[in-house]
Amino acid sequence: MGCVNCLCKSAVVFLIVFTAIVYLCLGLSVTGGAIAAMVTKTKYLVPMWYSGVALAVGLLVVLFAIFGFFGVCRKNKKCWLTFFAFFTLLIFLISLTFSALVFKSDEAISAAKRQNFVDIDGWEEAASNTLKSAVEDLWEKCDAQVSATSGSGVISSDMYHLKCDDDNLEWAEDIVNDYCFDEPVNGTAGSDYSLCYYSEWWSPTVKSTATIETIGTDKGIFCQCADQLVKWSTHYLAVGKWASLGAVVYFFLTLLAIVYMCCCSKSLANQEDEAMKGAFFARP
Repeated sequence: MGCVNCLCKSAVVFLIVFTAIVYLCLGLSVTGGAIAAMVTKTKYLVPMWYSGVALAVGLLVVLFAIFGFFGVCRKNKKCWLTFFAFFTLLIFLISLTFSALVFKSDEAISAAKRQNFVDIDGWEEAASNTLKSAVEDLWEKCDAQVSATSGSGVISSDMYHLKCDDDNLEWAEDIVNDYCFDEPVNGTAGSDYSLCYYSEWWSPTVKSTATIETIGTDKGIFCQCADQLVKWSTHYLAVGKWASLGAVVYFFLTLLAIVYMCCCSKSLANQEDEAMKGAFFARP
């Protein structure tokens, strides 16, 4: 029985220490990423207030990691582990919520694409708005010009080329030209592009039947790139789904370990002490 208790306690201590190490690495990574977002080219895409919040969160996570180490090493475990447990419970609830959102978003964005973003609402609209906001923000920063050319200077029917005025967004320009404008734009009535462009969930800035006019807008780019946008989105969401589900299970086990350390470990230690005292006084 003593051997089993010893193994349980060792496993609990290992889980808590490992979780504290995870928090420490996560906090340092978020802190480093936030600082990088403030000083590198990423500052063109990430708002400064977002980087500031990320920096504060990163430092806070590092602090809670330290609480976890103290909770295992210090004699007064309950005080330190209470803070650590509170943070772990918060992370567990966030992970659970995030996991549910990721699973639902993956389903919603795929459903919206199958409808060509026509008559979407609820979760489908919310998931689509995420992609919409990203395209709008990038379009504004790019200050793009779309021309009826294949990119080599030769005018081609229904073939277009995008050029960003901001040289820092050359990567976005290349992605659109290589993956969205690699084929002619089908702007005829009833086409996927046309149905998407005239859908009501996102009011088009230019109302025209001429593709050369509609393709030169943020929504035009969105509709032409919709297949790739949804493909990339679902690819990353697939990773996020199972990673978040694994995180939910892991942090639930960590909470159980903290409860054991605070409530059961001390009583077991007291029982062992009493047993040792009894054995000592029982000797002739």
